[in-house]
Amino acid sequence: MTIELICIFLILYSPFFHIVSKIQSIYISLFICILFFFIVDLILSLISEYYATFVIEEEFGMNKKTKREFFKDFLLDQIFELVFSFVIYTGIAFICKNISKWTNGFSISYIQSFMIVSGIGFCFYLIFILFSYLSFLLLKQQYHFEPLKDQYLLNQIQGLLKGCPKKVKDIMVYDESKKSTTKNAFVLKLPFYRMIGIADNFINDNSYNE
Repeated sequence: MTIELICIFLILYSPFFHIVSKIQSIYISLFICILFFFIVDLILSLISEYYATFVIEEEFGMNKKTKREFFKDFLLDQIFELVFSFVIYTGIAFICKNISKWTNGFSISYIQSFMIVSGIGFCFYLIFILFSYLSFLLLKQQYHFEPLKDQYLLNQIQGLLKGCPKKVKDIMVYDESKKSTTKNAFVLKLPFYRMIGIADNFINDNSYNE
């Protein structure tokens, strides 16, 4: 965190933004800014995550990742984050560039304003849904998921879920043990789909009540 703040202050006091501001196209300057900050964040994140995985977790016997698996997962996450950033920030830049034209110099009625804001909000909601499903697909690239086979545990969990307003469609187990000894579980909440994911470590090393 401290290093990131120092880097941000160094960039702010550098001639970087002055140089970028001379570019005529807002989209090219935006692309350069996003790519530049992505590279800075990539380097810092790589150093910190590599140290956390292969020094700290190795010391306590928690890591099972190979370096190849580490770099594969790291690059997949970073590429996904980069694409998401490009889409979101390009959309915001497009809106900022054209909002005055759409609103006739900000002199439209409340109903027209509501229609424009609703349309923009709906577009961003669709983007959010798309990337939510893409993040789920990315997760399935990193781990293997299969339905929970322990019928007793399955019945116990389903009993706890009774009365929930939004139904959980699947209860899945993923192979965390191939990468780490940590014990995790999560609820994946997507539009029209809910899933519980439980690490195999959690099931193998804990009691039913836990």
